[in-house]
Amino acid sequence: MRKTGLKAAQAALHKLADPKRAARARTFFKDAAGEVFIGVPVPLRRKLAAAHHTLSRTDLAKLIASKVHEERQLERLQPFALLVL
Repeated sequence: MRKTGLKAAQAALHKLADPKRAARARTFFKDAAGEVFIGVPVPLRRKLAAAHHTLSRTDLAKLIASKVHEERQLERLQPFALLVL
């Protein structure tokens, strides 16, 4: 069964995860207590955001509520994301 929408975007993002990069990213945040980093570089997040630009408002709201830093940024990289919510 092929994933679509939110699940597909999350799966694609997690497929690009890099634990070494994630460990390094944690050092840039002073208060990373509740943050989860998976280590996906920004250029790849931008490409994913463009590829999944048809996410619904509900899906965007779920991304912004995520504990995963890169998932939240994926929402912010969506075109007009702030206008949608």
